[in-house]
Amino acid sequence: MPVTTCGQTTVLTGQDGLVTMVPPGTTACLLDKTDFPVPVTPSTFSLIAVPATSDFRVDDPVTFVEQGTAKLDSALTEGTVYYIKTRPSPTTVSVSATKGGTAIAMSGNGGTSGADTPGNANHIKMSYSADMAVCELASVTLEVTRGEIDTTSLPCTPSSGEAKLAPFRTSQSGFASGSGTLTLRLSSNDDSFTNRIVQGSLFRNQSGAMLSAYFKAIAASGGTGAIDKAKSLYCQFPISLLGFSGGVTPEDSPTEVSINFSVSGQPIHVFGLTP
Repeated sequence: MPVTTCGQTTVLTGQDGLVTMVPPGTTACLLDKTDFPVPVTPSTFSLIAVPATSDFRVDDPVTFVEQGTAKLDSALTEGTVYYIKTRPSPTTVSVSATKGGTAIAMSGNGGTSGADTPGNANHIKMSYSADMAVCELASVTLEVTRGEIDTTSLPCTPSSGEAKLAPFRTSQSGFASGSGTLTLRLSSNDDSFTNRIVQGSLFRNQSGAMLSAYFKAIAASGGTGAIDKAKSLYCQFPISLLGFSGGVTPEDSPTEVSINFSVSGQPIHVFGLTP
């Protein structure tokens, strides 16, 4: 029978790709009253309590979301993007409404009846609010595999003994797992996003780490530099960073490190599929 063809197509290359990430250690669950204290006289701003294992940094964009029946301090608006103004200690940050703006003072009215809302499910989720492009990326690989479940069962009819071939086992697909490697080119800038990812591969707390691998990244209209996700071809999933490997040679070539990662939860988006 004839085979229908659709003519020559243009295949994708690395020029079409792009990788963005949310850095590890940038999601935290905060108490809705205690962790949002009122200003201390004569201060005009508040230091929000955060876990010491978190990795929020100055100028990071963050949002606050009420979980369960928790109540956010009225000085902040749920879902609005704020920016880390300062991190004077491992357990405190201040936030501003704009990058580099004035730090905000809390009202001290979060929680229920002047106290933390009881219950483990009731808290304020503080998280990094944007994907950052990984600009010093040499390559990224991704492998997704499925396990196999043996579904072979005993026959339900008598055997005639006349079959020429042995019976075959039956099976079906099982759980999926994913892994990959990021090959990054190190920068002399200590604050570069690439160096931050390498550092994060050693964090004990990697909450919030998210990878978006664009096989075809389409720019949104308006010239804002944003990505039109509806038109792009990409995979997005939470990840765990599993350390790094690299070295220095006398060759005239960029210094690179490779970071292995595993998919740590359900994907957010896979080639147009959303779980």
